[in-house]
Amino acid sequence: MAEAVTLSLEALVTLEHDVEPYVMDWPDVLSDDGEPEAAVLIVSKRPGGFLAAVPVGFLPEEVLANGNVDPPPGLVGPSTVLRVQGKVMDHGTLAPTGALLTVVVVDLDEGVVNSLRTVGQEEVYPFTFDPDQPFAIPDPPQLLTMVRDWLSANASSTQAAYLSLAEEEAVDLEDAPLEEDRSVNTPPPRRARKAAPGKSGLQTQESDLL
Repeated sequence: MAEAVTLSLEALVTLEHDVEPYVMDWPDVLSDDGEPEAAVLIVSKRPGGFLAAVPVGFLPEEVLANGNVDPPPGLVGPSTVLRVQGKVMDHGTLAPTGALLTVVVVDLDEGVVNSLRTVGQEEVYPFTFDPDQPFAIPDPPQLLTMVRDWLSANASSTQAAYLSLAEEEAVDLEDAPLEEDRSVNTPPPRRARKAAPGKSGLQTQESDLL
């Protein structure tokens, strides 16, 4: 395993700039081996927090439900559930997998950065975005578009902060080349993820693209 790297909010790489998976540790989630970890992507950042794309079923349903109250009582804020095209890195480019991925997009306080780390070489972890295709990630341009639609439909100060930053730092990912990231091609996990959480007040959006 690669040497651990201390992360900060400023150092996190968002999908607006590149594809950089991280590993999230969540104390309330334990696999059969006692490994509370999942592959996550940083969608966007705001002052004091960030949006993360997390495999559905990883964060406890009650945690997500509490985050959807106004104002959120803890480190976890508003969230939504999206259905996004799956992509996999193939010789430096992202190719479609032919499957839709169910992804939780959740606002997190910058204190959660302490629960993130970079992906080590030859590392496995139990939760990925697709248990059948463990290298798959949600399509970045489509995910960003759907997230911005969700943000635009909500009027809270948290969502407004992301929108204001997006207007200043918008990047056309469809035209920008994606660098091949070795951490995307990590070995497959040992097991499938948990079942998806219930409705719990979460909004679900589904793309009709396959």
